[in-house]
Amino acid sequence: MDRLYDNESRLFCERRYYKNNKIRGIILYKNDKVFKSFKGEKEFFIDFFNNVFNDGDIVFNDARLLDRANFVQTKDTKNVIVYHSTERDLNGELKASYATSTKNESNVSKYITSTEMQKASLINNYEIPEEKVNVISSYIDPVSQISYRDNSDIIYVGRLDENKQVIDIIEAFDSIKDEIPENCVLRIYGEGPNLESLKSQIKNLKLGKRVKFMGFANNLDEVYKTAKVSVLTSKFEGFALSIMESINYGCPVVAYDIEYGPNEIITQLETGVLIEKHNVKMLADTIKKIINDEITFENVQTDEKFTKESIQNRFIYLINELGGN
Repeated sequence: MDRLYDNESRLFCERRYYKNNKIRGIILYKNDKVFKSFKGEKEFFIDFFNNVFNDGDIVFNDARLLDRANFVQTKDTKNVIVYHSTERDLNGELKASYATSTKNESNVSKYITSTEMQKASLINNYEIPEEKVNVISSYIDPVSQISYRDNSDIIYVGRLDENKQVIDIIEAFDSIKDEIPENCVLRIYGEGPNLESLKSQIKNLKLGKRVKFMGFANNLDEVYKTAKVSVLTSKFEGFALSIMESINYGCPVVAYDIEYGPNEIITQLETGVLIEKHNVKMLADTIKKIINDEITFENVQTDEKFTKESIQNRFIYLINELGGN
């Protein structure tokens, strides 16, 4: 059980749990007395929505946990479902958490995806009407001055898990280590469940002097500006924000052409190189050519479509479509 108190140290909420840590009850207090009680989160969410929303409200929802409650609450709202991640799992199947929002299209006024490719997936795979899907990505503030330094390092920035396939980067680096300058280092930024297995692989390949695990990237400015290329080898992404960050700091990207994001952020041979997914040989060859200046980049910078003003205008357009002010 846990208890929540207000700024005057008065109890206002109590949550009770089963042994598996799932919530079995929520109790609200008012003036030190029980005000309302709920059997679980769903009942609580529905009650909250019914008391907060008004007919005609535009409701943006990016938490799949809230979808069902959002659809069954009694107010006549205009529901906007926002997707930040891919709707499919590693096997290409629809994630259970996305079933409610994709299978109840009649309850949704608009869907927001970060990419055109995900929009196409919703239309083709789940029969969502095209007019209901708007593409609005994340934005980034362009760096005013890029002091991109001469450096031969290769970097990866992101979580270390099965989806990210960092092992592909390590294997690619191992295959070209003797064909690139000796001072070229692979720097890996991030944490995750695959960290120890990746360290073991580095030890087995005797790459300890040329592959460095850097932990979390606290200063993206320095991370990207001191690298020659960044690499992304994920099985899938919701948008691949790290690609946008890399380009924003003037660092070109080599990325697998996956769902979703890379092919809508990278301009081929201008801000990076898209390659066939899971093709480690092609990955290695492309990285080698960039390190050895066989492939060069002159003006790596953020596309205007990802600026704050551009994204704001897309939201304004959507709200006007829904009759908002």
